[in-house]
Amino acid sequence: MTSARSGDRGGDRGGYIIELLPSAPIRFTVDRLGPLVGLQGAYGKVCSVPGHPDLAVKILHDPDGQRLADRLEALLYRWPAEVIVRDGRARVAWPRGRVLRASDETLVGFAMDLFGPPVHEQLADVFLAGRRVSAASAPERRTAVRLAADLAETVARIHRDQHVIGDLAPPNLLVDVAGGIVVVVDVDGWQLRDHSGERIPCPSAREGYTPPEHLTDPLPWNGSGSTETVIRNQMSDRWSLAVVATQILLLGIHPFAGTAVDLAPYEPVDERANVETQQCWVLGGAVHPPPGAPSPGVLPTEIRDLIRRCFADGYDQPRLRPPAAEWAGVLRSAVY
Repeated sequence: MTSARSGDRGGDRGGYIIELLPSAPIRFTVDRLGPLVGLQGAYGKVCSVPGHPDLAVKILHDPDGQRLADRLEALLYRWPAEVIVRDGRARVAWPRGRVLRASDETLVGFAMDLFGPPVHEQLADVFLAGRRVSAASAPERRTAVRLAADLAETVARIHRDQHVIGDLAPPNLLVDVAGGIVVVVDVDGWQLRDHSGERIPCPSAREGYTPPEHLTDPLPWNGSGSTETVIRNQMSDRWSLAVVATQILLLGIHPFAGTAVDLAPYEPVDERANVETQQCWVLGGAVHPPPGAPSPGVLPTEIRDLIRRCFADGYDQPRLRPPAAEWAGVLRSAVY
């Protein structure tokens, strides 16, 4: 969420040059950045731009180490409107241009459309874990289905454009609840292909949304580094989408939450352990359901079937996981 703190700290002195592409190039300089948008992340910070209310910039902590130049080259050489915009509204925070440090014109970040309050909220802030789905109003449930369907359609379009998101998780998703729209952010962290076809791997992934075949990959959260050497495919995204979509439909309750039946219900939840042992409470796994969890029957049969095909049939056969386009179709027709 937008902070009142200034985006300018230390190395920001001297200003920035912003080059907007891919339409007719526009180049201008700003003396300083505006307030932070959201919290500063592990890889960079997002700030508003004074005098440009619809624009934001992301400044990376280590542009060279994160292969920013290669990633922007892959993202800016084309602007896939069918992926980015649908029904006149943006669904993906696609980079719009480069940001250079004014003092030496070193590449330090990129520009993009500004997404933030009051229109957009973090997905995690919209559906907080622990809310009782059984007590949710019918309009609230319909909103959840609408948001999950919108996300699935966007992921389907991203996949048709031959991209792999890699880190598909709530921290990278913003929500316009009134409009029923989900916006995918942190596009610079996707697994991309450069002009030669070489893959540029996704630098990170979140444990609770990582498929079983990638749980032993080198990842920041297991202390073994980044995923820069790990090549993923769209089957990985299919797993992550199933987790996020199910969590949206359950108003924030993770499908692999819950504690093992041989432990007390109040013991800490280990979602990774539940994935490793294939214990999904939505599918009747041998775990205590998390507090406030409804009966899995609250979900329509056709949605439970998608969940089963991903987490059970597709557990060790990733190609059996339902594609994003199928999720979108089923969710669009779901009736609560």
